[in-house]
Amino acid sequence: MNEYVISVAGPLPDDLLRAFPGLSRRQVPVHTMLSGELADQCALQGVLNQLEVSGAEILEVRRLPPSGQPRGDDGGRGA
Repeated sequence: MNEYVISVAGPLPDDLLRAFPGLSRRQVPVHTMLSGELADQCALQGVLNQLEVSGAEILEVRRLPPSGQPRGDDGGRGA
């Protein structure tokens, strides 16, 4: 399993959020961040497809490094 963060523009309706029980939501002023573990690329694609069909504007998708690994932007070099 990999952990992902998906950012979408604006708020998401509660009924759409119920479609993603394994993801947590964090509302920030101009977008919504969904985060959580997804089993594989197919699961990620399923979430992205549902967001797209609902009309959500996907701003960013990030896969977080496994626990215990650096989460910086140094490409995993630990610099």
